[in-house]
Amino acid sequence: MSVNVLSGDSLVENFTKTGIEGEVIVCRECFVDGNLKGENLEEFWAARENYLNSNYPGDVETNYTEKVTDQFIRLWNIADGNVVNLWFEYELFCQVNL
Repeated sequence: MSVNVLSGDSLVENFTKTGIEGEVIVCRECFVDGNLKGENLEEFWAARENYLNSNYPGDVETNYTEKVTDQFIRLWNIADGNVVNLWFEYELFCQVNL
């Protein structure tokens, strides 16, 4: 099986039109800005959600767990032997997340 990791929602519609097979996972985080601290993963995700909701009200559609955290959990659970395609470009935002 192959997994295609996209660098944002803006790519999903056009990507699906290509006919490239495989599961799609969307990276919806911007680790280039804001609080990145946490004693554990739960605190880290809570800090990210708080930062984004406080600094970009209305830009983040509210279910952070479903929209962001769950996508990373899907990445971590990819079985050995699967092909992972990273569809990230050369811009700084994409490179940091890559």
